[in-house]
Amino acid sequence: MLSGSKASQVPGKPRLLVSHTQMNTALIQWHPPVETFGPVLGYRLKFGRKDSEVLTTLEFSERDDHYTAMDIHKGTSYVFKLSSKNKVGFGEEIVKEITIPEERPSGFPQNSRAGSSTASTIQLSWHPPVLAERNGFIMKYNVLYRDINSPNNRIELSVFSPETSLKLTNLKPDTTYDIKVRAHTSKGPGPYSPSVQFRTLPLDPAVFAKNFHVKAVMKTSVLLTWEIPENYNTAIPFKIIYNNDHIEVDGRATQKLITNLDPDTSYSFVLTNRGNSAGGLQQVVSAHTAPDLLRTKPVLIEKTNSDGMLTVELSAVPTPPAPVKGYYIIVVPLKKSRGKFVKPWDSPDEMDLEELLREITRKRRSIRLRRHADALKPYIAAHFEVLPNEFTLGDRLFYNGFENKRLQSGQEYVFFILAVLDSPESMMYATSPYSDPVLSADLDPQPITDEEEGLIWVVGPVLAVVFIICIVIAILLYKRKRTESDSRKSSIPNSKELPSHHPTDPVELRRLNFQTPGMTNHPPIPISELADHIERLKANDNLKFSQEYESVDPGQQFTWEHSNMEVNKPKNRYANVIAYDHSRVLLSAID
Repeated sequence: MLSGSKASQVPGKPRLLVSHTQMNTALIQWHPPVETFGPVLGYRLKFGRKDSEVLTTLEFSERDDHYTAMDIHKGTSYVFKLSSKNKVGFGEEIVKEITIPEERPSGFPQNSRAGSSTASTIQLSWHPPVLAERNGFIMKYNVLYRDINSPNNRIELSVFSPETSLKLTNLKPDTTYDIKVRAHTSKGPGPYSPSVQFRTLPLDPAVFAKNFHVKAVMKTSVLLTWEIPENYNTAIPFKIIYNNDHIEVDGRATQKLITNLDPDTSYSFVLTNRGNSAGGLQQVVSAHTAPDLLRTKPVLIEKTNSDGMLTVELSAVPTPPAPVKGYYIIVVPLKKSRGKFVKPWDSPDEMDLEELLREITRKRRSIRLRRHADALKPYIAAHFEVLPNEFTLGDRLFYNGFENKRLQSGQEYVFFILAVLDSPESMMYATSPYSDPVLSADLDPQPITDEEEGLIWVVGPVLAVVFIICIVIAILLYKRKRTESDSRKSSIPNSKELPSHHPTDPVELRRLNFQTPGMTNHPPIPISELADHIERLKANDNLKFSQEYESVDPGQQFTWEHSNMEVNKPKNRYANVIAYDHSRVLLSAID
């Protein structure tokens, strides 16, 4: 029988033996401790890489005395911790460390790609081999490249860890190069990566664009930017080709948001102009879209008080594949069109987020500028290192330098979450879907008092009298104007012989008698709504302007017999632009 003091003690250290095998496993054996202070009820084993903060934890019964750990990486130190358990609890751990000898890497560097290229350079980048195939500390990389037309003229360069990029220089213009990379440990090099091929730009002084690069990456969109030389003909549109698709961009544009992409997917983008799509002047960049990190939309829980503040439940965030630098709550006030609030974008990734991105990268923003910003522009309401479960919009507090502005009564809003991911190549963002539209309004309207009711009875009749006087004045002015018009018509001779008005302009006749699909889909816009309509067309880098232009029916719409006459063809400014008969300019002969 145990004494009282010993019966309340945990077991001592068990005996532990760890052996590394040739099959990338470790055999772990143990024996009970010398002092158990009662029956041993089980064991707890913790083990893992020494450079990892998370250890694998397993528990065993009192009958178990060994375990085989799989996927033990070569060239790495491992730690093993074992403790035994009695009825009081687990005792002190015994700790063993083993170091697996290094070997050559068994895997090759991953995801080799060209960030940008010129006529004589290619910017190459890659990722290290997968962790289980490194077999030790990667000391350096070898980059082997050659002109595909000169297979025996190979050049090999070294890049020392932790660098994973290299700018290849002194290359031939308009030439395709074959490139592959391998990693080194202290034991030697591993295998080369599969060959990838990249082409330099042609040597042409009239470069149509320069500094083509990826500015920002979202989960379903990529923002591309470039610079235009002064001598470039902006009348020629650009063309961006990517993954069996393409899009045309205005020749004056210096950026384009490519939308409707797949999350967590690699893309290559080729910038060219419409006249060089089959080869010639072009620039290439690559990008990998952000993972689908925030899949659920924020949900309104309740309006908290009469000030119109809204409490929302934020999206649940799974374990991200890349570190998250911060979360931002973005509020989007909706604009009215024809009396209704309209959401101009289907997804946050389709928004022009450039101004918001500048705010995120800016270290500090003055309160004065923040308060005088356009009330109908999207704005950042808060910044968090860790996303809370709930958040109250409109409480007028500051969250890491951003003001959670008061919501305007009667204004409709949507909001979403933007996560900034840690990416070494370009700015990477993941967005949640939009919330459902919410209307900010007072929840407890004040009742009309007796004084206010009496004021209504006084003001109401006065307004009615003013309205009747306005109608009488309008009728008198209309009759006077009509009388003057009739007197002018009677003074014109042979006025009865003048024909009634019928349109003769071919364009007006076509509008009246034949409505094209373009006319049907784009009806006239009231002057009062023209400004808002233009803003919607300008969204997403003038995308809807381009769509409206594409809806115009091509081909011949009217007669052009005079311009097609042989005697007049030399007079046309362009051979492929022919003037219609009704709108052509008549040139007079020069003696």
